[in-house]
Amino acid sequence: MLMEKSFDKDKNSWDIKLFGDVDLYNLDELKDGLSHLEGADGTIQCDHLKYIDSSGLGVLVALLKKNRSQGHRVSIKGLKPHLYKLFELTGLNAIFDIEVV
Repeated sequence: MLMEKSFDKDKNSWDIKLFGDVDLYNLDELKDGLSHLEGADGTIQCDHLKYIDSSGLGVLVALLKKNRSQGHRVSIKGLKPHLYKLFELTGLNAIFDIEVV
């Protein structure tokens, strides 16, 4: 299982929990799961995320751009330091609202 999703109707906000590895092999599952975030605010919980590759980062950037253009936020919470380094190296830490654990 790559993710769990829940929606808060009162806040018009999604909560997505990612698990394990996000890479080219499960990219379609990630895209499908995150497509629900369009048109609403969203939080991506990464407490149980072990790895994400550049294709997974690309999906997150596309989601962020689309949601921002519609006036919605996307935050990343619970990111481990070794994964945050990827965001730093790519400059994505400057465009995402990230909470590191």
